[in-house]
Amino acid sequence: MLWYSAEDGWFPGQAGTYQTGESGTYVRDSFDAHGVTDEQRIAGVAAQALEELQDFIDEATHQPWPGIRTPPRAYAQVRGGVLHLWYGHRQDSRRLVLSCEPIPLATLLALPAP
Repeated sequence: MLWYSAEDGWFPGQAGTYQTGESGTYVRDSFDAHGVTDEQRIAGVAAQALEELQDFIDEATHQPWPGIRTPPRAYAQVRGGVLHLWYGHRQDSRRLVLSCEPIPLATLLALPAP
């Protein structure tokens, strides 16, 4: 489970109470729903996690994070054994809104199982 949370008092939250709570992505439960190969599944569940993080932040802040007017779409792709994560346009890097540091798949596959 990948959890997202914010400290109380910082953001209005969905109910305007300044208590945003927490949310998360069920990574293991969602893994097989994204593609056939391990690379497709890793990219799919990573994009899902970015989307769910974005939803949490949007609801907590009432802002279209990380966009200005509308929330940009989340993307993930495995290229050359490295996971790339970003928000913005799928094929136009000039329309990139936010990107994450690339993650070598070897790093992900070396993580211990819970």
